[in-house]
Amino acid sequence: MTVFDHVKSLPRLERFRAEYSANPFANGMDPRGRRSQKDFRWDAIRFSNKVFAITDAIRRARGHADQLIWLDADTVTHTDIPSGLLNRLAPRKDQLAAYLNRKSYPECGWVGYNLKHPKILDFADRFEQAYLSGEFLTLKESHDSFVFWTIVKRMEHDREASFKYLGSDSAKGHVFINSVLGGYLDHLKGDRKIEGKSRPEDLAVRRREAWWQ
Repeated sequence: MTVFDHVKSLPRLERFRAEYSANPFANGMDPRGRRSQKDFRWDAIRFSNKVFAITDAIRRARGHADQLIWLDADTVTHTDIPSGLLNRLAPRKDQLAAYLNRKSYPECGWVGYNLKHPKILDFADRFEQAYLSGEFLTLKESHDSFVFWTIVKRMEHDREASFKYLGSDSAKGHVFINSVLGGYLDHLKGDRKIEGKSRPEDLAVRRREAWWQ
């Protein structure tokens, strides 16, 4: 395992944080003034760490691998993952990424990136520039999943790339554990980290794995 010092490895992240660290609208406050309390939906400073780590990893891995998988650290592997699963979930050909879609913005706890796609570096640049340019302040929400979704929709609209959907357009809430991934992984979103497990009411599908019993 290789651990990178983000201060040294991610200069663009440091530039973004320096410029916006004192801006309340980049730290959880609603730029439209509709909410008076902090909320993750506008905490761009917090989620920028993930965004710039992903874009850096895309650039580092491109040319050395076909696919890059982002997996949030607050996950638990409860069942052995078969080798064929990763190939089944991977984006192919003109698919730039594979992600967990749902009725609203996607769940980005798992995203597979196609490093051979001709637009992958362009995607990485756009992901960063949404923050560096201040565009995030004009969006409805500024966390990584919403910004990711905004870029995806633009690229699909302009026919620059297609994407593989791993979730469901009708799904709500905890789509991660209700997808094929839930048969092998649990995503401890929010205060589930304290509980150490997702809740029975999070499940919309029947799970037979011992973890869910």
